[in-house]
Amino acid sequence: MSKKQAPWINLPKLRRSRVQITLWGSPLWKTYRIFFREMDVLARDARIVMQHHHHGLQPEDDGELRCAEIIEACEALPARRRALLWFVAHGRAGLGVEIDAISAELQVAALDLTQAIVSGMPQQRVARDLDEARALALPAGLVVVANGKLFTGSFDAMTVLKSAVEGS
Repeated sequence: MSKKQAPWINLPKLRRSRVQITLWGSPLWKTYRIFFREMDVLARDARIVMQHHHHGLQPEDDGELRCAEIIEACEALPARRRALLWFVAHGRAGLGVEIDAISAELQVAALDLTQAIVSGMPQQRVARDLDEARALALPAGLVVVANGKLFTGSFDAMTVLKSAVEGS
């Protein structure tokens, strides 16, 4: 039995390259969290810019919508990256924590976070992302765009990064 070999990346070229990665999905998904963690480790050796957009939320899943709204509410505080990291680290369990505890971890005032959530702005931003994903006809599940190249289905961070670096 032969093991699948990881793609090799030219590290000097990686360090010189600027890689723009957009993740479409939810940090409550296992595939999203695994990819994000892999890319976060690889980003230490490169100039990688990661963006997050909400996509593929299930209408019957209030947790995915609540997660997305908390992330977007943190945009104005500003603690969006910390909120994203919170859900990458804790997944669905992160939703079971009281808003006071979440706000303390995100280093924002609980009242500010609550007001930002109920302001309507997070709902508009989430709706905008979902509308954009529909307009782009993105398939279900995690979708990654790296330097303009679309990845869907089965892929890992090393494969995406290698493709983005070689294409630049």
